[in-house]
Amino acid sequence: MRNRRIAKKRAPAERQYAVIKRVFKAGHVLVTTVKRVKIKMLFTAFGFNLYQVYTLRKQGAIAGWRELSRKSKEKRLFSTTYG
Repeated sequence: MRNRRIAKKRAPAERQYAVIKRVFKAGHVLVTTVKRVKIKMLFTAFGFNLYQVYTLRKQGAIAGWRELSRKSKEKRLFSTTYG
């Protein structure tokens, strides 16, 4: 019972670590200093964010940059301000 409650709270955050370990093979870090590990993990996190955007675009959950810029341009063209 206790384990299920903990698992429900932990599950949303576990996916990121699983993807980083599986896709980016960053389960173990082979660099030696803390500074280098920090930089390596920074690039890994950046890569994960790009991977996440790619996945969401492929699923159709978010629009691409072109669609977003087209919508904002149309919004500016059709909105008039009276003041």
